[in-house]
Amino acid sequence: MTFNNGVSRRQVLQAGGVGAGFSLAGCLGSLGSDSGTELTFASTFEKGTLENIAIAKLKEKVEAETDGELAINHVPGGAYGGEEEMTQTLSNGGLEGMGAGPLPIAMWAPEVWFHSSPFIMDDFEHLLRVNNSELIQSSYENIRQEHDVRVLGDPLYVGWRSMTSNEPVKTVEDFQGFELRETPIGTWIDSWEEIGVNTTTTPSDEVYSSLESGVAEATTSDANQALSMSLYEVQDYFIEVEYLVGNRNLWMNENSFQNLDETHQELILEKSQEASEETTQQGKEAEQETLDELESNGMEIISDVDREGLREAARPYIEEQFDTNWKGTWEEVKSI
Repeated sequence: MTFNNGVSRRQVLQAGGVGAGFSLAGCLGSLGSDSGTELTFASTFEKGTLENIAIAKLKEKVEAETDGELAINHVPGGAYGGEEEMTQTLSNGGLEGMGAGPLPIAMWAPEVWFHSSPFIMDDFEHLLRVNNSELIQSSYENIRQEHDVRVLGDPLYVGWRSMTSNEPVKTVEDFQGFELRETPIGTWIDSWEEIGVNTTTTPSDEVYSSLESGVAEATTSDANQALSMSLYEVQDYFIEVEYLVGNRNLWMNENSFQNLDETHQELILEKSQEASEETTQQGKEAEQETLDELESNGMEIISDVDREGLREAARPYIEEQFDTNWKGTWEEVKSI
């Protein structure tokens, strides 16, 4: 399956570093409770990732507030398959909620895929403003009405996407002909190639071996990925290009939401927002700690990157996407 924005099922799963796993849709679902209502919230990732931290916070807050009358069954680890399978299960009502990336936008609102495309957002605060603007909210509303999937709270910040390398690249000139491994998502690859970079693609589970063998000389990565994959063993530099704001969300099946009484609906909305804000703060604090740990493992952190020059070099491709595929204009998005 390929979405209109050039993102295929395989590409999205690789972007998240998650295999399709196996599906238990219809087996886990909504579990009955003698004392009230239980909602199942799932994730493709194991416990400890930020979306699972957010689900855990939501669970704790909701159950404490209702004395267990409204309970959340937290199922991490991909029991519902990869993110596309899980999203479809959520839409079909086989699951009440999930923590996941902006895949529903990729699948059902490609006209606002700039939400998660390179060089467009200034920072996470800009992403929040754009996310809460009519430009994006109208697409969320269409997803809710047409696919029975509701977004809960603001996006979670999961870190700037930057890169690791054995060369200290900083300027647009440095990137001319530069060999870079990128996740195989069309807009991500095409943005780099507009700048003059030669891209290659490998699955996320082959990043380390491709760098070790020299198949790739550099890779895009966030700080957490660089640390968890021990990329400091095969790369000298972590280069803070900060070209894409990593974000994820809590999502809920709309029919499941509407089946709750009004008090529980309001509680879910309120506590989802609290969980999102607290998890984002935790993610920001962890990002700096992770950079410090990369440095202690021998990586040099390069911060003085010509980010604005790279953004301008990517401008022709970005503006073409706004002209042909995306809603609004880049100037409109930048001004939000």
